[in-house]
Amino acid sequence: MLLKIKDLSAYYKHTDTPAIKNISLEADAGEIVALLGPNGSGKSTVLKSIVGWVSISEGEIILLEKNLRNIPSHHLAALGVSYIPEGQRVLGNLTVLENLEIGAYICKDKKAIKANIEKNLGLFPKLKPVIKRMAQTLSGGERQMLALARGLMLNPKLLLLDEPSLGLAPNLVEEVFEAIAKIAYEMGVSILLVEQNTLKALEVSTRTYLLENGQVMVSGNSLELSKSQDLQRIFLGG
Repeated sequence: MLLKIKDLSAYYKHTDTPAIKNISLEADAGEIVALLGPNGSGKSTVLKSIVGWVSISEGEIILLEKNLRNIPSHHLAALGVSYIPEGQRVLGNLTVLENLEIGAYICKDKKAIKANIEKNLGLFPKLKPVIKRMAQTLSGGERQMLALARGLMLNPKLLLLDEPSLGLAPNLVEEVFEAIAKIAYEMGVSILLVEQNTLKALEVSTRTYLLENGQVMVSGNSLELSKSQDLQRIFLGG
């Protein structure tokens, strides 16, 4: 077991009401775990709790037997945690190459950085022709691929992905999810995936947690849940 979250409750500083309550989940090495639910169900808050962006009131976050709860956010990269927020966030005033280099900021080995850049360009070949372009000139799909590639420059053990398909055309959604599957199943990186494209998330993941009102309502095998009436109930109120 790479990640184990137990009885996690957290809140945002402007309110005393918990955003998530008693969340428990697990992820094995090289596994994609999907967090699904309607807007406001607490999915993104789970990711933000792991990286210390919200206040935790109860519970534990264990990565490889190390409790992350009191570890400062800026130390998590060295422990193998990489967080890619929603919104195709890249450094627009830097080139694609410079974005990738900055992603490897904790590595001092120039040869290792160069090899990692080549590996990630192989995963996202569309970035090769635009390697010297400013990131702000890229298409939405290219920016999302760059955000993913930059997150991988840390050689993470755990990748936290928030809405990677947001705003992308259908053909680019397919490309991004193919890359996500390779990251987990070929590179051995564990992924916690928050995604509104429910069908794609269920298709690519092995395990799913369905959230509602800040709590896990249903969890289990993704294939089995894809056939469950719980999906309709939680998403559509049926």
